[in-house]
Amino acid sequence: MRMCVGREHSIFGEPRELLTQVWVREGYLEYRQVPDSDPARYEFLWGPQAYAETRKQQVMAFVLGVRQRALRAFPLQSAEAAREEDKEA
Repeated sequence: MRMCVGREHSIFGEPRELLTQVWVREGYLEYRQVPDSDPARYEFLWGPQAYAETRKQQVMAFVLGVRQRALRAFPLQSAEAAREEDKEA
């Protein structure tokens, strides 16, 4: 995607605004301060809309495809995603 903080992207606009405002407002991400962090640090978590529309298996398959890695390269995450799929079935 070639996105850099502080530089406008031709499709997505400014990345920081996209992450911290647009996707947070739409419920795809939660943006919060890491407890007891000094100086303050922030983290992104999946929001309710992201959980409603995607599964970890789908995200992992996409990321692994982009990075050209096999699912077995991440056994803990793979097992966690499989357990969640079983719970939802």
